[in-house]
Amino acid sequence: MDPVKKKSTPPPEVDLSHLTPEEQDKFRELVSNFADLFDDIPGFTQIVAHEIKLTTDEPIRQRPYKYDKVKEEIIKYHIDEMLRNKIITPISSAYASPVVLCKKNNDLPLTDPLRYRFAIDYRKLNSITKFPTYPLPVIDEILRSIKSTKYITTLDLTSGYFQISIKPEDVHKTAFITKYGTYGFLRMPFGLSGAPATFQRCMDKILRPVIGKSTFIYLDDIIVTSESLEEHIKDLREVFTLLKDAGLKVNIKKCKFAAKELKYLGYKISQRGIETDKSKVIAVKNYPIPNTAKKLATFLGMCSYYRIFIKNFAEIAEPLLKLRRKRVRFAWSSEANAAFEKLKESLINAPVLKFPEKDKGLEIYADASDYAIGAVLTQNRKAIAFFSRTLNDTQRNYSATERETLAVLAAVQKFCVYFGSSPVTVYSDHAAVTRLFSGKNLSPRLIRWTLKLQEFNLIIKHTPGKDNVVADALSRIKLDENGEKVKIAMLQAKVIDSRETVIEEIARDPEFGNIYNYLKDPDNFQHIDINAIRSRAQNYEIIDGLLFYTKVTNQNSEYRPVIPAKLILSILQELHDSPVSGHFGIRKTIQRVREAVYFPQLQKIVKNYCQTCHTCQINNDVNFRPAGLLTSIESRFPNEIIGIDLLGPYPRSHVNKARFLLVIVDHFSKWVELIPLKRASAKVVADSFLNKYILRYGCPARVISDNGPQFVSSTFKMMCDKLGIKHMKMVPYRPQSNIAERVNKNIVKLIRNYVQKHHSNWDDCVEEFAFALRTAKHETTKKSPAELFLGRKIMTPLDKLFYVKDRAPEFQMGEIEKMLKEAEKCSREAQKKQKIYYDSKRRTVEYKVGEEVLKQAHALSCAAKDKVAKFCPRWHGPFEITRIVECRAYLKNEKGEETVANFDQIKHYYRRANNNILKDMLQGPASQNFSKIQEPQPGPSKTREPSLKRRLPEERKPQPKKRPPQKEKRTNAKQQSQQPKRLRKERPNENTMKAPPLRREQNGEKRAAEGANPQRRSLRVQEKERASLEREQRLQHKRKAPPTIRPNKVFLEERRSTKRKAAPEFQSRSNKQRIAQATIGRNQIESSQIPDGSF
Repeated sequence: MDPVKKKSTPPPEVDLSHLTPEEQDKFRELVSNFADLFDDIPGFTQIVAHEIKLTTDEPIRQRPYKYDKVKEEIIKYHIDEMLRNKIITPISSAYASPVVLCKKNNDLPLTDPLRYRFAIDYRKLNSITKFPTYPLPVIDEILRSIKSTKYITTLDLTSGYFQISIKPEDVHKTAFITKYGTYGFLRMPFGLSGAPATFQRCMDKILRPVIGKSTFIYLDDIIVTSESLEEHIKDLREVFTLLKDAGLKVNIKKCKFAAKELKYLGYKISQRGIETDKSKVIAVKNYPIPNTAKKLATFLGMCSYYRIFIKNFAEIAEPLLKLRRKRVRFAWSSEANAAFEKLKESLINAPVLKFPEKDKGLEIYADASDYAIGAVLTQNRKAIAFFSRTLNDTQRNYSATERETLAVLAAVQKFCVYFGSSPVTVYSDHAAVTRLFSGKNLSPRLIRWTLKLQEFNLIIKHTPGKDNVVADALSRIKLDENGEKVKIAMLQAKVIDSRETVIEEIARDPEFGNIYNYLKDPDNFQHIDINAIRSRAQNYEIIDGLLFYTKVTNQNSEYRPVIPAKLILSILQELHDSPVSGHFGIRKTIQRVREAVYFPQLQKIVKNYCQTCHTCQINNDVNFRPAGLLTSIESRFPNEIIGIDLLGPYPRSHVNKARFLLVIVDHFSKWVELIPLKRASAKVVADSFLNKYILRYGCPARVISDNGPQFVSSTFKMMCDKLGIKHMKMVPYRPQSNIAERVNKNIVKLIRNYVQKHHSNWDDCVEEFAFALRTAKHETTKKSPAELFLGRKIMTPLDKLFYVKDRAPEFQMGEIEKMLKEAEKCSREAQKKQKIYYDSKRRTVEYKVGEEVLKQAHALSCAAKDKVAKFCPRWHGPFEITRIVECRAYLKNEKGEETVANFDQIKHYYRRANNNILKDMLQGPASQNFSKIQEPQPGPSKTREPSLKRRLPEERKPQPKKRPPQKEKRTNAKQQSQQPKRLRKERPNENTMKAPPLRREQNGEKRAAEGANPQRRSLRVQEKERASLEREQRLQHKRKAPPTIRPNKVFLEERRSTKRKAAPEFQSRSNKQRIAQATIGRNQIESSQIPDGSF
C-alpha cells in the first residue's frame, strides 16, 4: 500500500541558537537537503510487517465502551484523520475490541481532540496472542557504548508505530468497534502484543550500517553522537539517507540538533557524563512510605532504574528486598524505613558518571561484606560505573576469602565490556586474593573461579581497607534496629576496628571525658573541679588508648574497659541480641556484661534492657503459675444454659453417611443430645439445633459455643436473635468455658471403645451412647441427667426386666422443685471444692484498661510454607486493653483489630520507648549523663563541665543497711551476759571489692532510740526481727573466707605491665596463678590497711 501523497513543504525552523552562525548554516543546509524526510504525517515502510499469531481460532468480540457526546466527537475526529491518512479501513470482522482515550501530557483543553491519544483495548486479544521473541536493547549497554558527547542529536519518528504495516491476513484481527462502525488497522497500532519487538526489529534492519558506531536506537528514540561538527553532520546525513530510503518520516518538532546536553531514556547526558534526570528523581523523593508489597515493588522499580548511580544499592535495599521475598509477611520496620530514606537520599545526591576514555587506565575496586558484594570501575580516579548485589543464603556461608574472590569475579564479569582483553588493575583489601594465581592448596571453588579470572588480563593488587573507600562503603554499611550505623560490636574482631570510635566517644562523654583527658595529660589539664576529677581518676587508667576501670576487677582479676553512654545500647545489642549471646535472661546477661565492660548503673540498665526486649518477650515461655482464679458458671434450672459444639470431620459413615457430630449439653442437668450431620455448614447446624432440640425441649436462655464458623455465622446469629437466645462465644483456645468440650471427651472415649478397627462405623451406636450418658448419675448433681431434665428416671431394659409394682413410684414424677434445689445445692458445693483446688494452682494478677499486653500465640506447622510451630513466637502483639470483664480482657492491636483473651492467655508487655531508664538513651546521647550537674559558680570560665563529685553506684563505699528499730526487751544480768555479741563484719561488696567500714556505735544507739517505744511494734514484727537477727549471727559465724580486697599498688603495677605486653583477657591462665596473685595482694592489704578489731 502506498503512503499518502502530500505536497512537500519546507521544514519548520530548527532551534540552533546554541550554535555559532557558521554551525547554524551547515545544519540548515543539511535539513534543507532532506526536507521530504520531515513531516507531520506518518510515513510507510514494508521492510517489516507485523504478524499476529493466535493460540486459538475462536474470535474475541467485545462491546464498545460508553462515552459522553464530547468524547464521541473526539473519537470521530481521530477516525476521520486515520481514514484520511490510510491508517485504518472499514471492515466486517468477527473480532471487535473497544476504543479507549488516553490523556496526553500537554496543556490543551479537555475538549481538544489532540489532548487525547486514540488507543484500543487489546487485552483480550493479547491474552490469546503468541508473543514474538526479539530482544530489546539494554539501556545500560546503550549508555555504556556512548564514546563522545560533544555533539548530540536525538531524532523522533512521526507516530512511529503507524509507519509499520500489518500483514493483510491479520488486519481483521485488529478490528475495533465504535458507534460509527467497525474498522481495522492497516498500520501497526499501539497496544498490540509484540508491537515494540516488531518496531525494534524494523529499526535495527533499517539503521544496521550505523548502529553502534555513532547511532544508538531504543524503539523510536534515536541518538547520534560525534566528536566534531564535521563528523556529526556526516553521521546525520548517513542516518537521514537510510530513513528516507525506508520511507519513514521524522517529527522535527521533537528533534534536538547538536545539543550540549539532553535527556535521553530518563537520563541526562552531557559532556560531563551521565546524570540522573532531576524531574524523574522528584517522583522518588516525594514517594510516600509504602504500606503494601505492591507499592514497595513500584518504589524499588523506580530506584532500580538508577541503581548504576547508587553506591551499595544492594546493601542499602536489603531490608526492603526482604519484604518482597516469598513467604515473608509485609511488616514495615525501622530498619526498612532507614533503607527507604537512604535510597531517596542517594538518588537526590547521585554522582555524575564519566564516559570511559578508550580502555586504558581502568581500575576496579572490589569488596565484600557478610551480606553483599560491591565494586566500582574508575578511570583516572573518576567513577565510571557502580555495581553491587546481595548474597544468597549459600554465599553468605562462604569464607572471607571466597566472598572477596566472588566480589572480584562478579565485578570483572560485569565490567568486562569496558576493557575486553585490555589490561585492567583490580584492587582488593583482602591479601589472600592477590595470591590466587600463585597460591597453593586452594579449594575447588576458588580454583574454578581462578580459571575464570585467568581469561582476562588482570593485575590484582592489595590495598588497605582504609584506602579502598568506595568499594568498602558498598559493602560495609550495616544498620541496627534503630536505623543507625553500628559503631562497635564487642566480642568480635570488629571491636578492634572501632577502637578509635570508642576513644572519641569517651573523650566527648559528659561522664568520663574529663577523667580521660586528665589521665591523658595530667600536668596540663585544667578544670574548675580539678580536685574531684583527680580523686575519681585514681580508679581509672588508660591502657593502649582505652579507659579501664581499675577499682573493681571481674572474676578473672581483669580490668574492664569503660563504655561511654552513647555506645551502651550498641554494646547491649551485641551482648544480648546477637546470636553469640543468645537473648539470655537478666541474670546471665548481667554476668556477661559485667565480665566484659563497665559503665554506670550497669545492673539497672541491663535489667531494663532485657525486660523491654521485644524478641525475648514474644519468644520466652512463662515459668510461673497461670493467672486468674476460677469463676464458675451458675445455672438454676434445666435448659437455662446449654453448651453446643461440633465434633469431626470423621470418616463418612456407612449408616447415616455422616461426617460430623453435633453435641448439645444442658449446663444444669447435664442432659446430652447427639445429632449426626452429613455437612457442617451454618445452615445445617442451625436447622438441626432448631428442629431436633428447640422444637422438642424449648428455647434455652443462653447458648455457649466456640468461635467456629458455623456458630459465628449470620445464620446462627439471626436464629438466636429471633428466638431471644443470648449467644455467648467463649474465649478462643479456652475449652474450659464450654461444658460440651468436657462431654466430648467422654463421647470420643465411648466411640473408641466400640468402633474397634472399623472407623467408618463410628455413628452406629450414637443414640445408645446418648442414652448411657443421660441415665448415669452425675458426680456434681448426685442425680442422673434424665431425673433433672425430665423430672423422672428413665426405665432401662434391665429395669424393665426386674420391674415390680412396688417400684412404680421410682419411675413416676416426684417433687421436682425439691429435687432441683437438692441438685443446685450439690452443684454449689462441688463448685466450691473445684474453686479451692483450681485456685491453689493459680495466681492473682491485676490488669488495667490502657495497659499493653502480649497474647498467647498458637502457631501451626505447615510443610508447604516451611513453617515449624516450635520455631514460631509464643506470643504476639502488643495489644491494648480496652475493657475488662471478670477474667476476660478485650484487646485491640495497632491495626485496630479487636480480640478477647483470658487472663492466663496474656502477659504484660514492656515497651522500650516507655522505659524511664532507657528512654534517654533512645532519644539521644545528650541526655545520657548519669552524673549530677551542679549550678554554675562564678569564676574565670563561663562554661562549666558537669560536676564529678557525685560518685557512681559501683564506686560508692558500701553503707550498712538500715534495720528497723527493735523493741526493747527486759532481760536480767544473767541473760545479758549469755547473749552473744553481734558481729559487725558484713559480707564483702561485689562491686567495690573493698572492706566495708565499721558500723558506728551511734547507729546502734539511734536504732535503740527508735525502737524504745514497744507499743508501736506488734509481736509478729518482733518475732520476725528476732529470727532475722539470729539468722545473721549464724551466717557470720559460718563465714570462713575473709572479704576480697582490692589489690595494692605493687600488684596494680604488675597488672599494668602485664596488660601492656599482651591482653590477659584473651590468654588462658591456670586457676592457681589467679589465686596466688589475688592472695598476695589481699594479704598485703590486710596487713597494712585493715585496723585492728575490724574482724
